[in-house]
Amino acid sequence: MEKEKSRLFWKAIRRFRMLFSTFLLVLISSATTYTASLMFPWLNDILVASPRTPWGIITSLFMHLGAQHFAVNMAGLSAFFLVFAACNIFLSEEEIRRRIFFLLVVIFLIATLSNLFWIILI
Repeated sequence: MEKEKSRLFWKAIRRFRMLFSTFLLVLISSATTYTASLMFPWLNDILVASPRTPWGIITSLFMHLGAQHFAVNMAGLSAFFLVFAACNIFLSEEEIRRRIFFLLVVIFLIATLSNLFWIILI
C-alpha cells in the first residue's frame, strides 16, 4: 500500500513538472527580489509598478512589502497550484499540459493587468 502511494506521488510530480517548475521559478525570483530590496532599499523605487517605471508592471509581480506578505503570497500560490493539480490528476498528460499553460498565461495576464489598473488608479 505504501509503495503504491509513493508511486502515485512521483507520477503526479512528473505529470505536473511544468507547474512545480513554475512555482519554484516564482519562489526563487520573489525571494531574490525581496532579499535584494532589503539589502538595497532603492530597488523598491525601480521595481515597483509606477508611472515612472513601465517595466514595473512586470517586475512588481515579484516584489513584496515584507516577510509576511512574501510568505502569504507563496503559501497562497502553492495552495492554488496543489488544488489545480489535485483537480486535474486524472486527465491525459497532453490535456494537463494544455491546462497548465492556459493557467499560467491567465495568471500572468491577470497580475499584469491588475498592476496596470493600479497604476491608472494612482
